[in-house]
Amino acid sequence: ETGLEEDYLRQTTSALQQAGLEVLAFIPGDAQKRGPVFEGLPTLEAHRNCLPSAAFIDLALNYGIQGIFVGDPGISQKEIDRITRFCQEGIISIPCEIHENWHHLYDQVFTCRPDSPGKLVRFQESRVYSCQGQTVEACNCTERRVGALTIDNLHYGRYSGEIMLIRRDLPADERVNVIGQVPENACLLLNLIGRGRKFTLVRP
Repeated sequence: ETGLEEDYLRQTTSALQQAGLEVLAFIPGDAQKRGPVFEGLPTLEAHRNCLPSAAFIDLALNYGIQGIFVGDPGISQKEIDRITRFCQEGIISIPCEIHENWHHLYDQVFTCRPDSPGKLVRFQESRVYSCQGQTVEACNCTERRVGALTIDNLHYGRYSGEIMLIRRDLPADERVNVIGQVPENACLLLNLIGRGRKFTLVRP
């Protein structure tokens, strides 16, 4: 519980930068953890159980940090690759367990629609990659928990085929199929997908 709170980091970062200093911060690793506690060494307590890439992107987009370091001895190559892609291309990689019938959604680059509300991410390219002219039958119309990947089915009429990522818990809807789930340690990324931001779904 020794990590900083978000407001405190913003306040101190601003004060230090106004004094002419650069501000650096730490994210946790996802491999070997630093001793003696072995529970990660993030600057923000909210990042302790997050993927390194999620913590990195949050610091980069929301805190004006000038340098970001891994506070633990180990970080996986998979996470390094996701951070590198964000730095070079601005694309956020979202780990997601997707139902096998929809695996073609992996590794496509999507855009968050400008009219996306705060509770979900609307995929601008839904019609290109989703039903591909086929009818989307109703299936697995369960509760939409945070991190759920959904597609509207035939009962939604002309909206059938629309794909979304859920940022707030929503009830089940017979018009909406749940076809995937973002793991809890990656859900921070959902709130970092701003309007017009590019992102991709990747295997966890």
